[in-house]
Amino acid sequence: MAPTGPDEVGEQRTTPSASSASSGSSADGEPRGGVLDRLVDDLAVVLLDGGSEGDGEELTFPVAVLPDEAAEGSWLRLWLSDGVVTAVETDAERTGATRERVQRKLERIRTRQGGGRFGR
Repeated sequence: MAPTGPDEVGEQRTTPSASSASSGSSADGEPRGGVLDRLVDDLAVVLLDGGSEGDGEELTFPVAVLPDEAAEGSWLRLWLSDGVVTAVETDAERTGATRERVQRKLERIRTRQGGGRFGR
């Protein structure tokens, strides 16, 4: 799938975490990875991958910029220029791998024998 971007993206902001000093720009046109955390009114909130949990930035931009198949929990590739989203595409491979990993963890929790104090 080719990256898509709107003609007019509207208001966008990047909010660096306490441990991040990134400018929000992608070096050499390389995309940044991020997970679609939530949708609030007409805004999408993406947590940019900073390499470790709690590291990175929160990027907010209009929902209209998202590809149709994007949903909360979807991993995305975002092209940024000076902190502004210029194109977005879903990362189906990373989204699928994350969902499979979470599903395996849930199955392990469900199949534990005698580990709960309520004896279910």
